[in-house]
Amino acid sequence: SHVPAHTFMRVQQQGDTLQLEYMKPEWIAQLLKDQADAVKHETMDDAVLLTAQPKILQDFLTQYDGVRDAWGECNPLTRRAAQ
Repeated sequence: SHVPAHTFMRVQQQGDTLQLEYMKPEWIAQLLKDQADAVKHETMDDAVLLTAQPKILQDFLTQYDGVRDAWGECNPLTRRAAQ
């Protein structure tokens, strides 16, 4: 599970469509289980709370941006035509 204080997503614009992909909390939990020093965090029950400073979190997200398994399904949002 995850603490709802953290929801990371990447957003790309393609024309009138935004592509939204959420970072999987279970992927983060497994990464931190395998590499506890990947980013500063606390574990509460089964939840992971990332406690690093914003710049460190940005670097963490950038580092794993290209890891396909880290990100969920794409949720497209398309702009409606003006009426």
